[in-house]
Amino acid sequence: MNLAEGPLPWFKKCPQLYKKQCDILEAAGFSLEKEPLEQEERIEFTGSLKCDPARRLLVRFPNSFPSAAPKVFDTPASKLLIRHHRMDSRQLCLFGFKECRWSATLSVDAALAEAALLITQFPPGTTITTEEVPEPITRSLTYAQPAVVLVPPPIADFAGFDKLNAAHGTFRITFLNEGDLKKEIRGRGIISAAAFGNENLAWIAPFSSYFPKHTDDYLGEWFFLKQSPTHENIGEVVNKCISQAKTFKKDRPYWLALIFHEEMGNSKQTRLTWLIVRANLAGRSYPIRTYQYIRSERFVRNPRLTKLRDCRVTIIGCGSLGSKIATNLAATGVSKLRLVDCEPCEPMNSVRHEVGVDFFGCPKAPALRNRLCSINPEVFQDSTVTMLQVGAMCPFNQERELYKVLKDSDLVVDATAVHSVSHYLNELSFDFGLPLIAASVTGGAWGGEIVRSIPGKTPCWLCWLEQYYEAKASSAPPGEGEVFAPGCDQPTFVGATHEVGMVANLATSLIIDTLIGPTDVAKNYIRWNGRDSRGIPIYSTELLPISKRENCYLCGSQYAV
Repeated sequence: MNLAEGPLPWFKKCPQLYKKQCDILEAAGFSLEKEPLEQEERIEFTGSLKCDPARRLLVRFPNSFPSAAPKVFDTPASKLLIRHHRMDSRQLCLFGFKECRWSATLSVDAALAEAALLITQFPPGTTITTEEVPEPITRSLTYAQPAVVLVPPPIADFAGFDKLNAAHGTFRITFLNEGDLKKEIRGRGIISAAAFGNENLAWIAPFSSYFPKHTDDYLGEWFFLKQSPTHENIGEVVNKCISQAKTFKKDRPYWLALIFHEEMGNSKQTRLTWLIVRANLAGRSYPIRTYQYIRSERFVRNPRLTKLRDCRVTIIGCGSLGSKIATNLAATGVSKLRLVDCEPCEPMNSVRHEVGVDFFGCPKAPALRNRLCSINPEVFQDSTVTMLQVGAMCPFNQERELYKVLKDSDLVVDATAVHSVSHYLNELSFDFGLPLIAASVTGGAWGGEIVRSIPGKTPCWLCWLEQYYEAKASSAPPGEGEVFAPGCDQPTFVGATHEVGMVANLATSLIIDTLIGPTDVAKNYIRWNGRDSRGIPIYSTELLPISKRENCYLCGSQYAV
């Protein structure tokens, strides 16, 4: 193909393939639409199948054909199928989830066969008797753009609708001032309060801090539906609720919330769902895309890690490596984090740090906590910040704060990369019986090391240091990977964020394996080499054993083989 003249549509690149598709469709009684071909160089055919002659179908070829499958649509004149048929676009869902059954070796006859199968298996008006993958109505509505609403806890967590005397109540929606809501629907909104019978619930921090003060508030009414609306009656349901509304005023937008149990997973599983609808002065209603933040669902995508919800992890050092480890843990489900650091954020920290330039001058620990709350809101209530430089010349009463933090922890992470601090935390971990994960990157971030010590089960950090001090991970030559601050005798090592992230990911994996219960503690040293001694990428990861030192004063009497 001569790209100098520009790319060609698929049917011009592959004329023989195009002729084959035309022959198949014409033999099935479909006709080529000339207008899309002439105006947009798009191939579309229209026709009907023998299994449902009254249903008019449109077959549309994407320009990525045959890599992607042909798409099949019908018109609003035909009733929706009860499964695998989108209400908004009228597209039939062919070839399974994300078209997993489609192959570039197939032709359009396979799409026609799939469409015929759906029309035959899921005709309108029938009942689902098997555990079919559901078609939630909220997934196929045509939403007003660009607008979105969040339902935060504890409002989203309220599940006592069946016990209320009244099936409706009020709520307050707060919108960012991103547009004129009287003229158009746009911006991000959040349900800030709701009345459920005698119980009044309001948004909690950090959700209440997401929106600045210059916001617009509106009052709306919610209606709890015992039966989920369908694609056929959704319009009637909305109009009926609007007719029963008590707070509707013609000089302002009206906000309506439909709350119902929607199918999830399969036809026998449901999830409480909110659907926000806005009515305008002309009597028209527009659904708004709505998300519920339900705390119990954080672990739906990783049920193996449910145990992390109650784990308490202390991170000493909130620099580039510590911030990435903390971010990983918060996203994975650890919300009880104890962040210990006292240094401020510098603008150029952002080249490797999880906290951005806008936090310049702020202490790293509280700034990082703010970042973690945006990933896992549970961090706001469950986590603590301690402004302390561990192992420094500070009053003993400040050191006691560290002891309180460690006493309230299940595991401690040393991300300082300072040997004196690691030595000190190694001793404290044995005093408190805490697993210790010491993680660091080498000069230039050429490599990284993660060491695990579990009192009573493994050798300690000092045993690792003696065994591997001369066989550590790759490091940039002295002087080539260092940046010295004026008047400072400790260098900051250069290295890109993705290189630090490699070590943070490995450290996070070892932390999580330790928290949920390690099955094998024979190997406790991860050595990652990103480059060899010449600086050439090698990307090697080793999991190595640590030998107990003879007569180690920490783990000698406690270590059990």
